[in-house]
Amino acid sequence: MKWLITMALLACMPAMAQLSENFDDGDFTFNPPWSGDSSSFVINNGQLQSASITANHHFFLSTSNALAHAEWTFRVKLDFSTSSLNYVDVYIISQNEDLLQPGNTGYFVRMGNTQDEMSLYRKDDSGEVKIIDGIDGAIAGSSNEIVVKVSRSPANRFMLFRDIGPTGNFFAEGSVEDAAYDSTSHFGFVVRQGSSSFFQRHFFDDVSIAPFIPDTIPPQLVRVTPSGPTTVDVEFSEVVEPLQALSPLKYSVSGGVGLASRVDTDPFNPKLFHLTFFNAFPERVELRLSVTGIEDLSGNLIQPTNHAFAYFVPVFGDVLIYEIMADPTPPQQLPDLEWVELRNNSGHTISLYGWKFCKST
Repeated sequence: MKWLITMALLACMPAMAQLSENFDDGDFTFNPPWSGDSSSFVINNGQLQSASITANHHFFLSTSNALAHAEWTFRVKLDFSTSSLNYVDVYIISQNEDLLQPGNTGYFVRMGNTQDEMSLYRKDDSGEVKIIDGIDGAIAGSSNEIVVKVSRSPANRFMLFRDIGPTGNFFAEGSVEDAAYDSTSHFGFVVRQGSSSFFQRHFFDDVSIAPFIPDTIPPQLVRVTPSGPTTVDVEFSEVVEPLQALSPLKYSVSGGVGLASRVDTDPFNPKLFHLTFFNAFPERVELRLSVTGIEDLSGNLIQPTNHAFAYFVPVFGDVLIYEIMADPTPPQQLPDLEWVELRNNSGHTISLYGWKFCKST
């Protein structure tokens, strides 16, 4: 019986160590309980919302959390333009339930402030230290909705990501190793608001804290698409080290084309890069793009990769309208649908992006 009880307790421990909160129950005082400046928050439409109508007010809400090496994700909406007096701190690690206690220590993500950025700070008893400096202007809109992801490995390496929109694509703000605080008791939100223009305009949702799971899978090249006679787009299976991926020496094309001359990031997809070459691609010839020496953010190295592609400009007869199904009314024993079937007669892949089917007039 003792053995069964012990096993049951061990089985419950991982579930107890995690946090998942979406505020759909309409009550932040229970399951899990949040405490702090409770009168300054409400739940509105399944989101935690600030409710304070006091100018120059700092207020917080926190909940228990024992994971100091974890992956934290949460959604924040700031329905205003941030400033030095109006921003949010999200404590992923706090030694105290009272996040505003002067001697409190831990780590927090600040969204806003003068630079309209999202950065990771260490909170010492003597003050704040910025340890990951996010991109200036990343949250400079008049309304900003951000999904934030932070991870901390057992080796104390922090990584900070943002997804603004959200779009489903996380951009890396940076990484750092810091071992100052190796334990925690609470997670929570701190709102810093100035005038009445910022009252009740902070929203929080979809909080998840889970044990850190190491990434051991190397990145892969999943798509190679020529976009012009000297340009090609490449997409990886995950976010990779930007300094490595931006090196033209990492990419070469067969057929005498050679090394890339320039690499550009994509503003909307952090896994996508745009390559430019000095030499033009020979048309209607299978070429191979080689990629080497690129790691993901966990240090996993891509396997030497050769990806086939071909560049050509379609000519008359390469794409045929093979069948047209009109939409007869009544349907006359046919599907009440309409479609156009196209046939690729070229033997090469042709992108139909931007193509339209329309009348001649």
